[in-house]
Amino acid sequence: MGRNKLLYRNKYFLYGVATALVGMIALVIIDRGAFEGRLTTRNSEFKLLEGDLARTTEEALELEQHIEVLKKQIAIIKPLAALSLEQQQQLMESERAFTQAQEKIMSLSLVMDNLKNQFWTRLKLFSQRYPGMIDYKNGRYSFNTALFFASASADLNDQGKEMLDQFAEFLGQFIAQAPLGLNWFIRVDGHTDDEPIDTPEFPSNWQLASARAIAVTEYLIEKGVPAKYLVPASFNSYWPLVKGEGDQSMEQNRRIEFTLSHY
Repeated sequence: MGRNKLLYRNKYFLYGVATALVGMIALVIIDRGAFEGRLTTRNSEFKLLEGDLARTTEEALELEQHIEVLKKQIAIIKPLAALSLEQQQQLMESERAFTQAQEKIMSLSLVMDNLKNQFWTRLKLFSQRYPGMIDYKNGRYSFNTALFFASASADLNDQGKEMLDQFAEFLGQFIAQAPLGLNWFIRVDGHTDDEPIDTPEFPSNWQLASARAIAVTEYLIEKGVPAKYLVPASFNSYWPLVKGEGDQSMEQNRRIEFTLSHY
C-alpha cells in the first residue's frame, strides 16, 4: 500500500516536470522566432546602409569629376583675365572678324546656291529648243556625243557646232547676269561608254573623253565664252548615266555634261 502511494506521487511529479519542460521548450521556440525576426530586420537595415554607401560613393565621384571640369575652365579663363585691356580688345576684334567671315561664307553659299538654281532653270529652257538632243536624267542635263562626234572621234561635226553656237550665246547671257565677286566656273564633262578603245590617237577612254571635253571647251571659247569660266574634265566610263549593257544604254552614257561649280 505504501509503495503504491509512492508510485502515485512520483507519477504526478514526473507529469509536473514534463509540463515544465514543455513550457520551457515553447519559450525557447518563441524566443528563437523573435530572434530570427530581429536578425532579418537587421539584415534589411544593413542592405539599406550598403545602398546608401554606394550612392554616396557615386555622388562623391560625380562631385570630383565636376571639380575637375571647373579646374579646366578656370585654367582657360585665368590667362584671359591676365590679358591687358589692349589684348582683350584685340581678342574681341579677332572674334568679330571671325564671325563676320562666317557670315560672309554663309552669304556666298546662299548666292552660289541661287546661281546654280538659275543655271539649271535656264538650261532647262535651252534644252526645250532641241528636243531629243539634250536629255535630263538623275538631275543632270546631258548632251549626246553622237550629235557632236563620229564614233571614236573628237572632231566636232557641223550639227554639233551649230548647237554649240546657240549654247555659247546662252552661256554669254548667263555670265553677263551673274553676280560679281564669285569664284565659279562651268565644268565641261566628257563621258564615254564602257566599250574599250585602243587606237594610236586614243589609247583608252580617258583620252577620248578628255579630247571631246577639250574640243567642246575650245569651241565655246572661240565663240566668245571667257576661258576662265570653262574647265574641261574626263570621266571615262566611270560615271554612267544609266546601268546596262545594251546599245541604248551605251548611247546614253556617251555624253557631254555641263556642271556649275565654285572654288
